[in-house]
Amino acid sequence: MSQPKKRMRTWGRVISVLRSKSPGDQDLLKDFEDRVNHCVLIEELDRSKKFLPHGYIEEWITKDFVAQILQLPGGKGSQTQSLIEYVMNAKRPAKKIFATVAYASAKESDVFDLLTKFKAASFYDSDLPATEHRLSFLGNRKEPLGKLFGYMQWEFMAPVFESSKQKLVISESVPLPFTSFTKCVGEGGFGVVHKATVHEMHRKHWAFTMSKNKADNNGDVALKEVNAEPQAAPEDSQPHAEGGVAQESQALTDLQGLRHPHLIEFIATIHRGNDKHYLMFRWANGQDLGKYWAQNRSPKLSPAFVKAVITQCCGLIDGLTRLHECDKGMYRHTDIKPANILRSVENIQQRPLDIGTLKISDMGLAKKHTMRTSLRKGTVARAATTRYQPPESVFKLTDEGIGRRYDIWSMGCVMLELIIWLLHGTDTLDKFNNVWLGKEPNGRDSKPFFERRPRNVIAVHSVVTNVIESLLKEPECQEKTAIGDLLRLVRDEMLVVAVTEPKRERRHSQSLLPRAQPDFHPMLPDRRRATSGEVLKGFNAILKRGTEEGYWFTGKGRGAVTPLPDPRTPEPLGDSQTVTWEGNPRIEISLSEDDPRPASEPDNVLTARSYGQTHLMNDRWEFVVDNKFPQSLLRHPEFNELFPQQPTSRLCKSCIAMDFTAPFFKISDTRTQLKESQKICDFCKLRWDISANLDPGVVSELVFEREGSVLKLNGSYPPVLSLKRGFGKSIAPLKMLPHVNCNGEADRSGPSDNRIQIGLPRLAPPSSDAAFHTARSWLRNCDDHHAHCRPNQGIGLPTRLLDTGLPGNDTLRLYETKPGDSMSYVALSHPWGLGPHFCTTTANLDSFKQSIDYTKLPATFKHAITVTRQIGQRYIWIDSLCIIQGPDGDFKQEAEKMEIVFASADCVISACSSRGQSDGFLNKFKAKQDGEFVTFPRAGFSPLYICRFIDDFAHDVLESNLSRRGWVLQERALARRTIYFAESQIYWECGEGVQCQSMTKMTNNLASFLGDPKFPSKLSDGSSVRGEKILFYEDLYRQYSRLGFTNIRDKAVAILGLEKRLIHDLGAQGGLGVFDDGRSLLQHSLLWQRGNEFSTLTKIDYGTSHMIPTWSWMAYQEGIDFLDLPLGDVKWLPHEIISPWADAPKQGDAARAIKNPPEISVRVRSVRGEGKMESGDERTIIHDCPAQDLVRDGEERCVLMGSIRDKSKHARNLVYCVLFVRARMAAGVDVYERAGVGFLSAKFIDLESSGVLGRLR
Repeated sequence: MSQPKKRMRTWGRVISVLRSKSPGDQDLLKDFEDRVNHCVLIEELDRSKKFLPHGYIEEWITKDFVAQILQLPGGKGSQTQSLIEYVMNAKRPAKKIFATVAYASAKESDVFDLLTKFKAASFYDSDLPATEHRLSFLGNRKEPLGKLFGYMQWEFMAPVFESSKQKLVISESVPLPFTSFTKCVGEGGFGVVHKATVHEMHRKHWAFTMSKNKADNNGDVALKEVNAEPQAAPEDSQPHAEGGVAQESQALTDLQGLRHPHLIEFIATIHRGNDKHYLMFRWANGQDLGKYWAQNRSPKLSPAFVKAVITQCCGLIDGLTRLHECDKGMYRHTDIKPANILRSVENIQQRPLDIGTLKISDMGLAKKHTMRTSLRKGTVARAATTRYQPPESVFKLTDEGIGRRYDIWSMGCVMLELIIWLLHGTDTLDKFNNVWLGKEPNGRDSKPFFERRPRNVIAVHSVVTNVIESLLKEPECQEKTAIGDLLRLVRDEMLVVAVTEPKRERRHSQSLLPRAQPDFHPMLPDRRRATSGEVLKGFNAILKRGTEEGYWFTGKGRGAVTPLPDPRTPEPLGDSQTVTWEGNPRIEISLSEDDPRPASEPDNVLTARSYGQTHLMNDRWEFVVDNKFPQSLLRHPEFNELFPQQPTSRLCKSCIAMDFTAPFFKISDTRTQLKESQKICDFCKLRWDISANLDPGVVSELVFEREGSVLKLNGSYPPVLSLKRGFGKSIAPLKMLPHVNCNGEADRSGPSDNRIQIGLPRLAPPSSDAAFHTARSWLRNCDDHHAHCRPNQGIGLPTRLLDTGLPGNDTLRLYETKPGDSMSYVALSHPWGLGPHFCTTTANLDSFKQSIDYTKLPATFKHAITVTRQIGQRYIWIDSLCIIQGPDGDFKQEAEKMEIVFASADCVISACSSRGQSDGFLNKFKAKQDGEFVTFPRAGFSPLYICRFIDDFAHDVLESNLSRRGWVLQERALARRTIYFAESQIYWECGEGVQCQSMTKMTNNLASFLGDPKFPSKLSDGSSVRGEKILFYEDLYRQYSRLGFTNIRDKAVAILGLEKRLIHDLGAQGGLGVFDDGRSLLQHSLLWQRGNEFSTLTKIDYGTSHMIPTWSWMAYQEGIDFLDLPLGDVKWLPHEIISPWADAPKQGDAARAIKNPPEISVRVRSVRGEGKMESGDERTIIHDCPAQDLVRDGEERCVLMGSIRDKSKHARNLVYCVLFVRARMAAGVDVYERAGVGFLSAKFIDLESSGVLGRLR
């Protein structure tokens, strides 16, 4: 039995007992009780609740009735008049309080006594509901009538839905006035939709009177229940739904004032308790557009019907325009699709197939823009339905943010589907979606209306363009026809790839993270997608032309409609084809193997790979409210001094009244107001300091909006302020009773505080007891709860470790590990910096085994030893001490063991604030000043602290000086968990994300790949297709190639441990940045190119230590990119190149490739210099060393890697991706070295001869 029913049964016994004690009950009280019991209704959403419909209290609780009750024999006549005035107060009545007291009381004296206490406490109806701690004025809290009031008040609390109240935050005990309820009539990404009926006395919102037909104004509503993540305890986590509900609710509230007939009527947002979140809309009785198409599979066309349909489409565009240009914020819907276009039909029983009124719904992904798109950078669109997403949601076409033209593309997709349905019915529309466009190879996502073509050209999908061309040939789409004009509007204004000028410049990030995407450009950059206002003009022009019925519908040829031809373009070549010319050897062209798929599937798999990559490479930090760990940690006395003991902040009246825990909290300021108020208020000053430098011409309104436990300014990223709260550290006098937690301790958290992160307003220096206690607690918590993060002790130990001694014997010495050892240790990641360096050499090795003088150690090593001891460890690995340095040292052997060193370490200490051995890292702390946070005291609860946002892991760690060093990429990826000592604070990273010293918890999809304790398990867990992995590894090498080294010769060895993991994950062989899995990976990894920002590549002088071949990018100092290949649209030529690892065992040793670099056998062909460049020809050559590689026509040589699959080109016009080579001087006529990469049309390659077999070194 549910808890509410148990509670009702319990209170039923209490009421029975109370009634039995009053045999002399007055008939008037009993009559009132009977009237209430007769009129209360059961709430159909939660049948354990009852409600008294609105209006009865006003009708029953009159001045005479109150006087009759209070003047009964038990009453005190001299005081009754003041109580009557209290109850009947016109401005602040207490009628509900009186009704509840009368309903709960067994005798008139109880009514009089309780009402007197309420009046003395100045408690009115507006103060309801009365929670237990707010009823403290009743005296003994165990007094039954006080508790009975607290229970019985709820029946009188059912809300009335009014136009002026869009947000209802109510207790879980408050009933909702639903007289009918149908569960789960629909569902979507955010949750499920129910149907309910609102009691007629609770319908005060304008949406209930929209229909001209009174029968349709029946109080039916759609109740969208938004998902929330289950919580282990109220304090443990932030409900996942709050951001989505808040975002959609804010959008709906802003747009409600439009009252537009083509935007669904929003009624209210309801938060009931902590875990029930609802959005309530007027019920659309005709379901959605997609279901309408399924219901009306062969529409009967007539001039009136076509006109009605196009008029509704015009209305949708008008509604979208109003949404885009709303004076409360320029909104982008972001999820336009048939399922989100609802249909409301007058007299639907008589006219079920009418088009009705179409309405845009579901603002769950709506994005509010406070700045013009051209002034924003890097905005992203949250995941919407892939079929209707525009190209810019996947490919970066411009430097600008994603704008409102996003919706125009989506609406264009819907309009095209509607035209197909009109002219050919639902069966053809289903074929268009499910067969001709189809789904991605993952079987889940629908293919979009665009495609990526060779050379990163983005175009409208060929299936879409072919369908449009076929439709335009039909009689109903000729000139001067409404459907034809609509189709041309869709083609020319809506389904256009370009939104602005294409991106011109390419930049490379200094981050350790791969770039999410390369640069792309639209096929027709001179055409630009229209705005909603421009499209609306086109629709209005159609409506204006329609003066004659023949314009709307001709009826020609409708007796036997010719089916649409299959729009898929046949392949010019099969999946495996032999291309021959006279005298030409056989060149076998094999199917691309970048993604697993049957050979019979449609050819375009690139977009699938791109969508997957976009999902994986989401480089955005999310701030998760997680209070379980800090709730335990911050109880310790070391942290007391980090909380201010007195409320020193100056606050204005407006700021004092702010409720930061409210579900939709935001602050809207004008620059003038904020500039003035900052003179008298610390919080206003904090906001002003943050926003003062913004351009007033661009930003006129300053909106600070809470998302989780951070505040964002005008929706920008990253946040600008953090919200923190203490635990049990009240600095204000207690005016209300605190809650008591399960341990019987005072818990000074408010009822909605689970939305706010428990954290520190001040931070302790990294050398303090509090900081070390935090580090120890992170390790212990990870040991206890994250089994996958624990060190991999089964793979061995480093050759040497630094022994820091035991308590009482702190002698330092170098310890050489032995078989059978199993000690725990930490590893140090640090920059060497400028010399001289403190190192172990063959000269001091024996001495260091005995002892090392602590006083002679550089500061970074001293600090690392301090941290090691403080976190309870004895041993630490430091590279310059544990590897014998110098020409006679063992660096070569030890460099190959880095995987063991970092994967076996209990944790890694990262000195990311240090710049060298002598710099240190415990001395870099920049303390937060009191002026950087503001204290908000809360009576009875722990204070809130509003702090400048400092939790910037990307800046403090990923962009630190240390992270620009080549060795660090591998160290971070191989580490199981890491403690980072940055200048602003300490950070912790493990497989569960990043935790800040301030107690903020952060997660990031992209960063988590390198933070993965079992790297690269997040790519090898089966959720990633092969093309995604290739892109990730290429981007990893692209970034690594740009990192710095103290000794540039380390470039070939500083990634060995990581490369072993990659080889294993791919099931490949290889080394030196080149992999071979027997498929196409060898060609992929050989097609690297000189980085665009470098004019030439400079060879690294490895001396005699390593022989790095020219086919490896590790032979060069500068950074590299990879040739922009349309993965999935390349047919590889496996017989043009023979892998040196073809006969080697799988998962070959990467280190062996450095010691004995293999030769690659290739078929070398001549490049023809003659021939005129014509339209469609390709001759792109990217030389590694342009000055060195200048050759005369006829002397250029190339190796064919693959041909670009282009359905529009015959085999003789194919474009090949090639590796350019040149003969190696004095090394034999059959030996070649790499010269570059590029693309060549077939006409520029000698394909008639068999070529020359050579060896590439």
